[in-house]
Formats: sequence, structure tokens, C-alpha cells
Amino acid sequence: MNRILILALALGAFWAAPVRAEDSSSGYTAEVRNNFLFSTDDGAKGFVGEYDGRQYDGYEGAFDFSAFGPFAGKGPYTVFEGGVSGINSAEEEARLLFLMGDFLRISGNFDTITHRQRYFRTGIELNKTYWQYNFAMPGEGDGVSTLYKDEWFNRGGLGFPRQRETYFARRFYDLSAQVKGVPLVDALYFDFYRNTDFGNTYTRFAQSGQTTNASEVPVDRQVNEESLGFGLEFGEDAGAVYMFSYRDFQDYVFGPTGVPATATIDYPLEPPTPHTRWHIHDVKYRWNPSQDTSVSGAMVFNDRKNLNDGFRTRIFTASLNSMYTGIKHLVLYSRLNARNMNVRENKEFWDSNGNAGTADRRVSADQIDRGAFRGEIGARYKVIDPVELKASYRLDYVRRTNAPTEQFNNQAVYSSLDAGRNAVDIPYGTHSNGVAEEDTQHRMNVEVEVELPFEASLGGHYKKMYANRPAFESEPTWRDEAGAELFIPCPMGFYVDGGFDYVGQRNDVSNFTKTASFGREWRGGAGWSGKYGSAAVNYAYDKYKTHAEGWFGTSNYVSATITVVDLLYDPSMNHVEENNTLSANGRVNLPAGFTLLANGAYTRSVSGTPVHLEFDWFRTGASQAGRPVGDVTDLQPREVRIQRLGLGFEYAPPALKSLTASFNYRSDRWDDRTDGLNNGKYDVYNVGVNWAF
Repeated sequence: MNRILILALALGAFWAAPVRAEDSSSGYTAEVRNNFLFSTDDGAKGFVGEYDGRQYDGYEGAFDFSAFGPFAGKGPYTVFEGGVSGINSAEEEARLLFLMGDFLRISGNFDTITHRQRYFRTGIELNKTYWQYNFAMPGEGDGVSTLYKDEWFNRGGLGFPRQRETYFARRFYDLSAQVKGVPLVDALYFDFYRNTDFGNTYTRFAQSGQTTNASEVPVDRQVNEESLGFGLEFGEDAGAVYMFSYRDFQDYVFGPTGVPATATIDYPLEPPTPHTRWHIHDVKYRWNPSQDTSVSGAMVFNDRKNLNDGFRTRIFTASLNSMYTGIKHLVLYSRLNARNMNVRENKEFWDSNGNAGTADRRVSADQIDRGAFRGEIGARYKVIDPVELKASYRLDYVRRTNAPTEQFNNQAVYSSLDAGRNAVDIPYGTHSNGVAEEDTQHRMNVEVEVELPFEASLGGHYKKMYANRPAFESEPTWRDEAGAELFIPCPMGFYVDGGFDYVGQRNDVSNFTKTASFGREWRGGAGWSGKYGSAAVNYAYDKYKTHAEGWFGTSNYVSATITVVDLLYDPSMNHVEENNTLSANGRVNLPAGFTLLANGAYTRSVSGTPVHLEFDWFRTGASQAGRPVGDVTDLQPREVRIQRLGLGFEYAPPALKSLTASFNYRSDRWDDRTDGLNNGKYDVYNVGVNWAF
């Protein structure tokens, strides 16, 4: 279908274009771009080109056109424009726009995005030595999930070949029309939207015992949405638009939906994503009661039904916004928003894992119902001519019913991993993991922008959030953010800039993980721009640290009459991420229409979750059962170096300014210092010819 749409755009450029009139208000423009590409790769291309599914081989084409003028030489002024890019690239894009006077507007868009996904190998650090996890492929080898060190293990077909990647394409279609001057209403609106995903991706799933498998699974799903509406104008100062939308989501992949009674399986469970339908009513309105005051808002009713289990969700949202500009140098605004979500459960829904010969088990049908209110007031004030101040306050309140809570309902004794190795006794019911029944958040924001002499500028901001309790265990009760930006132009086209950001947050009411995280970012650069070209160099550094208490195991998996002992507890478990990136780019304008281009970047990324679990970690599998390999010292070690280089050459003949020829080379490298089997490199060569007329 995408090929048909692209062809229709090309033909439409000539069929629907206005006839060129004699006056200067008519005309046309067009541009054709041709690229010939060749690429080489080795290793894990899916990392260095993550999500980039372009094929980079063979011909890629593109064209744009625009025609404008009175229709047929004497009718309403008409504009017809559009274009296609990425032809034959697996990332095609097409667009069109048709305007006739002020009463007809038709627009369309088509996009294809192809996702490349590489199977990401992970591992664990034992006694400061990295060991890879390897996942069994179903139906291959002996089905063993094992830890391996420093080599690619593929005994009996186990594991993944080095080049194994999956692809799935995501396509978007959007066609809309607007007609004005219709009887009874001021405007009619129509919109059709479709999103399709198809291809393959990876999934991991548990087999019998402790074996973990990984496999490719198909992707085939589609969303269709049709919308129809009308608009009304009440003079020049008020108006409203009503839209009705019908949306349908369907997953065409139907895999097994149950577990055999023997509890053994050698393929992934892939129950289809529920077939879902929406009916949406949307009203938007605006009103300007005076020259200094404006009011706008919306009301939306969303009725969503799950056609698989019969559950039905109804969501009502209302918003009201206002702005006042009647005071010199001061702008005041307010925003109100209310949202209510109610789930009508189907009490007859049964657990899909109920099997013949076993007792039926009902799923708890109670879902979370949610009501929320948000109110915000803010101001923008020019204190003095070069200084502008912005400030706002926002209140969020949420109330939930049927919010679940998991209580640790047994007494447990954990072996603490602190310096004293003291045991931690957790009495019955003192720890829990739940969703808040209600929470209130207060958010304050202050920003300042200062115009300095010689066109320099300085900006800063501070944000504060405080909550009486978090919605979820991993969320904070307070959060601080601060940052600043500085730009200084210098003589002869030079400039320097820089900035920093800080964020800190913590959950102060947690009785479980006590999560907290802190991070900072620094960045700076310098550059030059002039007649003969431009150049810039930039450096960025960031480091984030997340703290949590680590409870390995819970007290819920045995009878309530038994005290659980010898579970592991780390009172200060930290996950750390640190990144350094240095980048540069340059352009040199040479005589006779020649231009040289270059850019490059180098990133060093290090992360880990250091721990010290003093127990032996065993390899699994009959041939290696019971062989200890050491204590766990890091749960998620990773060190990666990413290198990117681009070189380009362009030629625009002075006598043919509408013609441009180019050559570009791109080289990307992914160097995983922790697991060399994740390494990859990717080179692309591109010769292009563009012609504008």
C-alpha cells in the first residue's frame, strides 16, 4: 500500500497542480534527490545502530514539489505540495497538502519506521570476574541455562549466532480533511489514522525448573481510528469543535494461552494482546471575553472495551485554561484538569491458566478506579528590560479505589550484608509493597532568563516537588531539580557555552526499599562560524546513582506458620551510571563550490550494581551441577565505548546552483569492554545527487 501511495503522490503533482498564470502569484518548485549507498557491518550491528532499520544498500530516492496559484488560472487560490523521501530504504515517508481558498484543506502523511533489535547478552560479576548469562533456544541443544565465561558457548546448537537480529516495521497512515462554509455548521472535519506493526522481536520466558529460554516471536498488530466532527463559531471571540472517534486495536498473533498440566513447555507463552475498541467524544472550546483575557478548555469521554475478557473502562476528562495580559510586563495564567477513570469488571472472567483436570481458579476482577485533579497557576514577569522571571505552582491530587497492597505476612530473618553481618528480624506485617489509595503532590517552579551585554545570555531554573506519599514504592516523596545555561559570544565569530543540571529525590515514607536517587550533568562547548565555514567542540558528563535496600526473597512463599530464615538483605545497594561524551563537528567552504564536512563523537559509559552476596553461585545443568564459582560482587556490570565518525564532501557548481553532488562516509563502533560478544561496527558510504528546479 505504501508503494501505491507514493505513486499517487507523484501523479497527483501533475494532475492536481494549478495551471500556471501569467502573474507572479503563480508558480511551482520541485527538487529530486538521489542517493546510492553501500554498507558493511560486523558483529552486533543492532547495538551501534540501535532501532535503525534502514537497509543502506542500493538506491534511495526522494522528491519534493509545490505548485500554487489560482485554480485553472482564474479559480480560488490553490496550493498543492508534497513529497516522498527514503524510497527503497525501509524507512519511507510521504506527505501531501492541498489547499483551495480558505474553505478546503486536505492533508496526508505516510511513515515507515523499521526497528532493528539485537539480542542483548547480559551477565553477572562473581569474585570480580564477569560471567555471561546464556539463554537456551527452544528445541535446540539440551535446554540448559548456564553461566559461561569469556567465550561464545554454542554446544549442541545452544545460544545465538553472532549476527542474529530481529526486525519489525511500524507504519503510520494519516489522512485528514477540513471543509468550511457548510450549511448549519461552520466547518466539517474528517480524519483517518492507521498504525500497523509487523515482523519479529525477542522474548524471554521461563521453562520448567529454573531454565530460562529466549526466542523470536512474531509481531502483527493494527490500530485503526476514524474521526468525524464539526465546528461552530460564535462571532470572532468564541468557538467550539466536536469530534467523535472510533478506534479499534487488534493483535493477529495467537500463540498458546495456557500451561500444560505437566508444567513443562518448550515454546514461549504468547497470549494475544486483547482486542480493544474505543468510542471517544471530544469537545474543545475557546472564549475571549476581553482583549486581555482568553479562556479555553476541553471535555473528553472515552469508553474503552476489552473484547477478550469483557472489561470496560470509562474515562472522563475536563480541562479549563485561562490567560490574562492586562498588566504591563506581566502575564498570568491558570490551568485546571480533572480526570475520572472507572473500570466495570467482568466477574465471570476465568484464569486463562486453568487446565482440564484441575480446579478452576478465578482471577481477582477488582481493578483500580482512579480520580485525579490538577490545578496550576503561574506568571511571567519582565522585572527589568533584560530580566524575565517565570514562576508557577501546581497541585496534584489522586484518589484510588481497589488499590492493592502486598503485605509480607510471615516473620523473616535476613542475613544482613552490612559491616557487622548482623541478622535482621522482620516481624509479621511490618513491611509491605503497595499502591497508594490517595496521594497529594505540590510542585513549585522558578525560572529566570537574563539578557547580558554583547548578546550573551544566562538562564537558570529550580523545581521542587513534595508529596505526602508516593503512588508506588519506587517513586519519591520529594524531588529537587536545578540547572543553569550560559552563552557568551566572542569576537570574530567565536562563542562559548555551558550548563549544568542537578536532580535529587527520595522516598521518605517507605517501609520497604527506601529508594533514593541523585544525579548531575555538566556540559560545555566552544565554536566558531564565519565566511569560510564553522567548527564546534562539545563535552558532556553525567552521573546518576540510585540507592535502595535490597531484599532478596520475601516472606510470602511459605506457610504463615513458618519463620523464614537465611534470606539475604543489603541495606545499601546502589546502581551507578556514568557517561562521558566528547564530540566535534566542522565545515569548510572551499572555492568553486566545494565544501568539506566532518563530525565525530566518543562516549564512555560505565554502569553497575555492586553488591557482596557471600554465598556460592552454582552453574546449572547436569554436567556442571554443584560446581561453585564464587560470591556475587556486581549484579549488572557494564562498560561500553561508542565511537562515531562522519566525513562528507559536497560540490555545487556555481554555474548550476540547482545541482548538488555529495559523498558521505559514516563509521560507528560499539566496543563492549565487559562482554566482547556485544561488539559491533557499521560503515555506510553514500553518493548523492540533488536537483532543484
